Amino acid sequence: MTQTLKRHPAKQTSRSNRGRPVQSKQGTGKPSTDQPGKGKPPSARKQPSSSTSGIRKPGRKLAQSQARHPANGPGPRPVLVQEAPKPASPKLASPRYGLVFLLLLIISAFSLIGLLMVLSSAMVVDLESQGSTWFHFRKQFIWMGIGWVLLIVTSLVDYRKWAKLATPLLVGSLALLGLVLVPGFGVSVNGATRWLQLGPVVFQPAEIAKFALVVWLARFLANRHDKINDARLSVRPTILLLSLMALLILGQPSLGSTIVIAAIAFAMLLIAGSPIGSLLRWGALGTAGVIAVSYSADYRRQRLTSFLNPWDDPFGTDYQAIQSMVSIASGGVNGVGLGAGRAKWGYLPYSHTDFIFAVIAEELGFVGASLTICLFVLLGGIGMYVAMNAPSNFAMLLTIGFITWIVGQFFINICATIVLLPITGLPIPFLSFGGSALVFNMAAMGVIINIAKQCHKTSNKN
Repeated sequence: MTQTLKRHPAKQTSRSNRGRPVQSKQGTGKPSTDQPGKGKPPSARKQPSSSTSGIRKPGRKLAQSQARHPANGPGPRPVLVQEAPKPASPKLASPRYGLVFLLLLIISAFSLIGLLMVLSSAMVVDLESQGSTWFHFRKQFIWMGIGWVLLIVTSLVDYRKWAKLATPLLVGSLALLGLVLVPGFGVSVNGATRWLQLGPVVFQPAEIAKFALVVWLARFLANRHDKINDARLSVRPTILLLSLMALLILGQPSLGSTIVIAAIAFAMLLIAGSPIGSLLRWGALGTAGVIAVSYSADYRRQRLTSFLNPWDDPFGTDYQAIQSMVSIASGGVNGVGLGAGRAKWGYLPYSHTDFIFAVIAEELGFVGASLTICLFVLLGGIGMYVAMNAPSNFAMLLTIGFITWIVGQFFINICATIVLLPITGLPIPFLSFGGSALVFNMAAMGVIINIAKQCHKTSNKN
């Protein structure tokens, strides 16, 4: 005899509960004996007729799910969980790759500005001495290419490997600095012996020494992070090394490079957590030493005092400072135009090296000069962010040292250009003509890029 299903208002289930066992009135949780086909396997139970009123056919997906996992079978009813969407690629979502992009964008802007301004500022000198306006541009372009190759290489090398090279780099740079002072080895230009010649290549060992100092001091301070509060174990060894390096550089002579390495060491010691009182005492002593050295020679003394009143000797010691200010003032807001400046026509000596910022201000105006300053400020800000989020103390100190070197040297140069500091002979990183400075600046930026790629990673802070 055919059994028919009876509908009862109290027992009619919603669509969401369809397929669950009907509970007994006593609430025991066992299937009710009123269900047809009780005791038979699920496949043998008779399904209600599709013509039964009030009962709708299940959808295709629900029917397939019930066929694979019978709801009335033994065991808990399977729960269908919607799969969560896959997260975005960490390489695209991570903020550290945005930092790398910004750093590469800034360095590319510096490279373009530097090549254009070297071409513009040196074209008159090149035409007179070489018969071509492209002489300095071609050399700078070659050095720029070598610098980009080094940047790519150092950005791919894990920064931790530099710790193993710290001592060989330092010893080698000190040996090169000493070799400059040996008669017959050093190359003299305008009364200063700061270069070595290796075949057709002429390079400045002081730039190698700056790079080596940052690497060695970062490893030294990172290894002594637990003893950093003891000035005898952190500050004094640094001062001894700094004094040796400063004596070798001052013998060239190069007061500007001496100031830069002192600023590098001071910034790294300060960030590492060395006692501030000890740093201030040694800083005051170092400043007094610089002043004493400056007054030891006539040309140094004249440079030190000329910026206080540049009109005392307008056709002698103060000539460059005055012509620099005239060039900056001539640029106005928008500049006289790229290549149309007058300072490079013999009025401003060394316009393509130490005074290239004056040419930028004259030809590109206040807008171009401000953009250049903003790019270096942005570079310093990104460098500080990378240092604060570096994966280790060694990485943090590396970043601080390199950023202090590049950004600090830029501001020392422009302060001398606008006669806020004595003329030191320091070039602007990435912009001024010069091969060894450009190459090692690019190598330093490659190390910072490698550290930026590893920001926000948890690591042992050593």
